[in-house]
Amino acid sequence: MDFTRRPDAVRYARKAVREFVEERGLLEHHDAVEASEAEHTALLVVSELVTNACMHADNPLHMCLGLYGKKLFIEVCDDSRAVPALVCADKGGRDGGFGLGIVLAVADHWSFVRTRWGKRVTVLLPL
Repeated sequence: MDFTRRPDAVRYARKAVREFVEERGLLEHHDAVEASEAEHTALLVVSELVTNACMHADNPLHMCLGLYGKKLFIEVCDDSRAVPALVCADKGGRDGGFGLGIVLAVADHWSFVRTRWGKRVTVLLPL
């Protein structure tokens, strides 16, 4: 699915993740607390990825959702060739830039690849 660089892009991306998970019943085997935590984690990660793409890219971005075994696959592509960077939390006075640290804390796997048109960031989350 494609998103334009607008303030509501994150909202639409979160809605897409929520619908993907619900339509496939991916969290039905969890109790209510585990399901809520897994959904919130997925929503947090997609928020971070889409926010970053909106901040650094010039054109619309593309998001792909899927399953890789029992993991949620989230991929965001944009036209920025900037390399995702981990920012240390002890850098006082900095606003933002901590999204990758959040993703690393909750993901089973993440990667990025530079492409002809920009980059592709991929995250696998446990369900």
